Amino acid sequence: MSSTCLAALLAALVSLPAAAETPQAEEASPKGQVVFYRTPGWVGSAVSHVVMVNGKRAAKLRSKHYTTLSLTPGEYTLCIFGDHLCLDTFEVKAGETYYIRDTSDHAYAGSGTHEFSIYLHHVDAAEGQQQAAGLKWVEPEADFK
Repeated sequence: MSSTCLAALLAALVSLPAAAETPQAEEASPKGQVVFYRTPGWVGSAVSHVVMVNGKRAAKLRSKHYTTLSLTPGEYTLCIFGDHLCLDTFEVKAGETYYIRDTSDHAYAGSGTHEFSIYLHHVDAAEGQQQAAGLKWVEPEADFK
């Protein structure tokens, strides 16, 4: 290589900013996943349940549907029907997946008197995966993301 070419190459290299001086974009912090699903049931099946996360509308679930919410690590209040039916404060950790079941159940109290209830349960991953299998996915609300 001629000295002229070598000088030109060195001049070009010197004019480039050093990689160490270039600011690097921070990597996005890992999030936790909350799979919120609604098991089949006839109690209230005609009514969609609105899923709320810290008072913000996250999704609307019909019977036999689920949604996956990607949340930054921290504590959350997970509810349906506004703030009427909530889990206790729920901690989401980075890289973890949690399953929350919205289910209707019925019990008989006394002779002929029916008592109907809807419940939220935090279930373990194996049970959640099994119960959510075959349900239809619902995209979270656009302004929740």
